[in-house]
Amino acid sequence: MGVEVLTAYSEGNTGALGKVAEEQRSSESRYSALAIGIVLACNVSKFGQPQAGGKFPSPLDIFEDGVVQILSDVEAYMDLDKPLWLEGVERESDFMHRLADVREELAMIQEMLCQKEEILQSLANDIELYELRNILGGEGWRGSKDKADLEELRRSNKDIDAFQKRATKIDKGAERIDNLIKNQLNMMRTYASIRDAHTGLVFSIVPIAFAIITIIFTPLAFMTSLFALPLPHRLPKKNKIVLAEETTIRSLESSKE
Repeated sequence: MGVEVLTAYSEGNTGALGKVAEEQRSSESRYSALAIGIVLACNVSKFGQPQAGGKFPSPLDIFEDGVVQILSDVEAYMDLDKPLWLEGVERESDFMHRLADVREELAMIQEMLCQKEEILQSLANDIELYELRNILGGEGWRGSKDKADLEELRRSNKDIDAFQKRATKIDKGAERIDNLIKNQLNMMRTYASIRDAHTGLVFSIVPIAFAIITIIFTPLAFMTSLFALPLPHRLPKKNKIVLAEETTIRSLESSKE
């Protein structure tokens, strides 16, 4: 309000807010719209730089590395020489979930960049419409600084365009990897199905062999039982007479006793 900038963004004295506050203490003539634009432009330029004093890479670098890491994990999981564990479904779900998270974050980043681009463009238009004459007519170090800040505000849109193109490129790469992951996982499932079918075929040979043996030997057993006639009927006629005489003799001996 006025020459003061209100924001919920927490930043140290070395950042954009510190820069604006330091200059405001030196001069009360800073334009409010230009001051707000410089805060946004500085934050936009820092978006592509390492974060937390170099401890973390830029957000786009983080998501790009995340997509590459997911692809590396999928390739390691796709090693067909390793056994297929029961938790394979959970791992596949984790791959898809991580990739979906990256793409959702990229979509939010692109939306945020579009919003900042609209705000910066609106500020630049207001400045050129209402304050450009005063800024260009400024003298001394204050006038030169305002002109430099206006040029920085205009350059911020180019930075946003570059970030949007890179985010779109990463998202397209994530989409290609998403399709690749789905194809690889489908191939893996097909391989597992073929291997299971082969194993089932091997185990099914045993009952088939048993059935064949049963089919072969059952008729033989039936024929054997069919021709298993009593012994007297199978003896020759001469042997039958001898057997009858012996039976008669035994009967007479038994009666004498």
